[in-house]
Amino acid sequence: MLDDKRKIGVGLTALGMLFLFLGMLFFFDRGLLAMGNILFLAGVTMTIGFQSTIKFFMRPKKLQGNRIFPRRPCSRHLGLDTHRLYSRSIRFLASI
Repeated sequence: MLDDKRKIGVGLTALGMLFLFLGMLFFFDRGLLAMGNILFLAGVTMTIGFQSTIKFFMRPKKLQGNRIFPRRPCSRHLGLDTHRLYSRSIRFLASI
């Protein structure tokens, strides 16, 4: 039997999968895909736990893909190319 936290996690995962499916159905709508990603990750985290989720996504085989993933959405939403985004972040970190 599932406890309440895992039931909520399964529900969030299912809702995230629904949003992802609708996002693909409506010609890759950005808003639906973003909501699907957030709900899916929140559901997986609540279902298997925070540390297990971190262990799953930080496996050496998956690490390269996880490192590259944030580059495209950040540059797309901010209107910056990847080089400019990284150069600004390096300048910011150097100024601290």
